[in-house]
Amino acid sequence: MSLNKKLSFGGNMNNFADQKIAAAMQMAGKVLPAEVVSQSGKMVTVTFLLRDIPYTLPQLTIPLFGPQYTRYPMQKGDKGIVIPADTYLGGASGLGGGTADLTSPANLSALVFLP
Repeated sequence: MSLNKKLSFGGNMNNFADQKIAAAMQMAGKVLPAEVVSQSGKMVTVTFLLRDIPYTLPQLTIPLFGPQYTRYPMQKGDKGIVIPADTYLGGASGLGGGTADLTSPANLSALVFLP
């Protein structure tokens, strides 16, 4: 076998690390643009403002960012961003129960809307 067909250990390790980092970054939540479809108390249903993506993102009902006693005058069509959290938000937001632990949430399950 010629030398140019052999793979170096250093090159293989570099490619392995690059692939692992890319996979971990893909699992992390992303800040995305969104638009309000409806509001109910401190919860809003949003649709994502993305185009030319290879999959369909659903409308989500997520908590509205802000202090507990402040209610923003939101209406249909208001734009903002969704911000991912590092842990489960169900107990704190009222969309679920339980308490958070350090388990990574699914990529669309721990979002908060920021107008």
